[in-house]
Amino acid sequence: MADLEAVLADVSYLMAMEKSKSAPAARASKKIILPDPSVRSVMHKYLEKENEISFDKIFNQILGYLLFKDFCENVSEEPVPHLKFYEQIKNYEKTECHDERRKLAREIYDNFIMKEMLSHTHETKRKLSVRSVMHKYLEKENEISFDKIFNQILGYLLFKDFCENVSEEPVPHLKFYEQIKNYEKTECHDERRKLAREIYDNFIMKEMLSHTHPYIEEIFHHLRGEPFVKFLESEKYTRFCQWKNLELNIQLTMNDFSVHRIIGRGGFGEVYGCRKADTGKMYAMKCLDKKRIKMKQGETLALNERTMLSLVSTGIDCPFIVCMTYAFHTTDKLCFILDLMNGGDLHYHLSQHGVFNESEMKFYAAEVILGLEHMHKRYIVYRDLKPANILLDENGHIRISDLGLACDFSKKKPHASVGTHGYMAPEVLSKGTPYDSSADWFSFGCMLYKLLKGHSPFRQHKTKDKHEIDRMTLTMNVELPESFSKELRNLLESLLHRDVDKRLGCRGKGAEEVKEHPFFAGIDWHQVYIQKYTPPLIPPRGEVNAADAFDIGSFDEEDTKGIKLTEADQELYRYFPLTISERAEEVKEHPFFAGIDWHQVYIQKYTPPLIPPRGEVNAADAFDIGSFDEEDTKGIKLTEADQELYRYFPLTISERWQQEVAETVFETVNNEADKVENKKKAKQKQRFDADEKESDCILHGYIKRLGGAFASVWQTRYAKLYPNRLELHSESGSTKPELIFMDQIEEVSSDYVQYKNEQCIQIRFRDGIRDGRIVLTNPDEIGLKEWALSLRSTHKLSQELLGSMAKKAGKIYGTERDISTAASATNKAAIITGNVSGNAFAKSTNGSN
Repeated sequence: MADLEAVLADVSYLMAMEKSKSAPAARASKKIILPDPSVRSVMHKYLEKENEISFDKIFNQILGYLLFKDFCENVSEEPVPHLKFYEQIKNYEKTECHDERRKLAREIYDNFIMKEMLSHTHETKRKLSVRSVMHKYLEKENEISFDKIFNQILGYLLFKDFCENVSEEPVPHLKFYEQIKNYEKTECHDERRKLAREIYDNFIMKEMLSHTHPYIEEIFHHLRGEPFVKFLESEKYTRFCQWKNLELNIQLTMNDFSVHRIIGRGGFGEVYGCRKADTGKMYAMKCLDKKRIKMKQGETLALNERTMLSLVSTGIDCPFIVCMTYAFHTTDKLCFILDLMNGGDLHYHLSQHGVFNESEMKFYAAEVILGLEHMHKRYIVYRDLKPANILLDENGHIRISDLGLACDFSKKKPHASVGTHGYMAPEVLSKGTPYDSSADWFSFGCMLYKLLKGHSPFRQHKTKDKHEIDRMTLTMNVELPESFSKELRNLLESLLHRDVDKRLGCRGKGAEEVKEHPFFAGIDWHQVYIQKYTPPLIPPRGEVNAADAFDIGSFDEEDTKGIKLTEADQELYRYFPLTISERAEEVKEHPFFAGIDWHQVYIQKYTPPLIPPRGEVNAADAFDIGSFDEEDTKGIKLTEADQELYRYFPLTISERWQQEVAETVFETVNNEADKVENKKKAKQKQRFDADEKESDCILHGYIKRLGGAFASVWQTRYAKLYPNRLELHSESGSTKPELIFMDQIEEVSSDYVQYKNEQCIQIRFRDGIRDGRIVLTNPDEIGLKEWALSLRSTHKLSQELLGSMAKKAGKIYGTERDISTAASATNKAAIITGNVSGNAFAKSTNGSN
């Protein structure tokens, strides 16, 4: 228990660092440096191929939204009030306080709706859907147009009578119309204001704020047009390409994290508190030892956990699951970067707090239901639900942790007997029986019972005999105490039903069935989701002073920047070192320890009175709790085949990375990048991409060329690819570019070649031209890929066009070789005389035709 408390104290310390006063950007020990703006060319081409360049795709990314918003507010020449309207609606939807909602509704009404509607009432009236109702009436009566009848007094009165007394469907629009007319006729300012409020209360906000999606769709319809087109032409889109390039090239190592204390240990490795070096955000780092995985043949389990974590962490975030932001591996470790939780687990708090009452249990049950619902919607069965796997955050809200045993049942239902005895469903214990999310609802019932009674319903009298527990699970009807409420008894009976088809949550509607059970009557599930209910237990902060923990752990070195320690200062501490050896000897010589051989103690030869139990986990004991001896893996060697298993292990969850950046250093990095760009502009440094928007340039950007003495140095060049040539400009721009014509090229390598430990593109020239080859590379994987594809396709198209031209010329003049040579010469001559836009190739081709 002391160890658990120490772990809680350690995690509290780490979370205190996270909550410290200094901003995350200030805590970051590394700086994020955005790639050069010229990366826009490569990224635009890449995103276009991936169908990622659309308003919806960009707007629904956190960084895309922030940059589009920045464009609308600070760059766009035309005002874009629609975005502010959208934000106000979203703020309204998130607001829970009735008075705040009413205040926000008034602001939306004043600033966006009535301002437009009441200044353009005639336009509004033309849009009223009352026309559709009148159209039906006129068809029955074979009358003329709506406008002519409606604008006659008797026609208006009869139509009004029809709407109010005849129409089967209510037509509130007519009343809306009359209120607008009354507003227009009213002269008194106070009366007009009163009428405007009535229109707002009775017609506008009642509809709009209960059905905001049509309004949002209308806003999006406008934003998809001119504003988004202008955004794609702006530098804000360039900045989006820079951030996206950075994201897609993330390759994490241990050097990207400051690793702190161990906060947990398991059968495959340890869990540490860590800080992301470039953003300052705190995480938990779960490190699994590859050798231990190999020794226990746990490769499938380890890779499965990565897959399950990626599924639950991608898309809409779930606040009730410990999610993953990154996965990476080193030569000897698999590393998961997870949400850091500092409140302990429910099993620990059950032992400290005692059993929970029904109201307290209901709180935890509701949050767990939403966590399971998130998994089940992604066709994941968790398979190890128990209090020990339910972690609490610092505020007392829960998250389901450790997805090592979770399984995807979308294509094939699992049938393995895995989990914890006393929580496994009967179908899981019945070997060879396939199951799905049904197993989790049975485990859920067992967990609720334990929170109320302190033990699983199938572990009566604290038995530890696994076979006996399994037998009772398969055969015993659970006896529920009379002290349980009627609704609770029914809930547990329904969840613990051995017949899957009759079990709650397994009758076709999944989590909805459980949420609709009478036990949860009165629960507002949206309030549960946004964590508005007060937790029954707030985890103690441990012994660490949370407000000052970071001040203890570290301080701003700027404070002592001008202080230098002299020899005199150091002399003060000359006698500071001290070892208190006498006191230890005094204790060892005490009569209580008479007969103790202290050397035998030191070499651990005395037999311990207690061997720690291995914990509750079955699951082939893959992740059972307990330390391990590194001697166990001393003879294990990792081969290339072992490492190949983890080739695709690295992963960055886009949404979570963008959220991390947005919450920490986004603004700081953008400001620094803007300063660098502005300095370049102030120095009038040549921008190679400035004139490429209207040209036929296929691709441009920085690339590295193998050159120098003996072709041994990587030289940075700004490359421009046109239909007929590749231009390589020096960084200074002071010398003429190196020109490589497509007809000089024999082949662009179909695969990457290795030079100086770099993946490279090799261009081979025709015999007798240049040095035979040129080697290009790019540290940016996406950039390298796009350059390789563009060079190959451009060369291929060039060869086809020249070949076609030569054949046509041959038919006319009777020779192919001379005409082909002439076409090539014409092409080069056009470029030498100054036509460097690339159009010369097209002109020479058309001329030959």
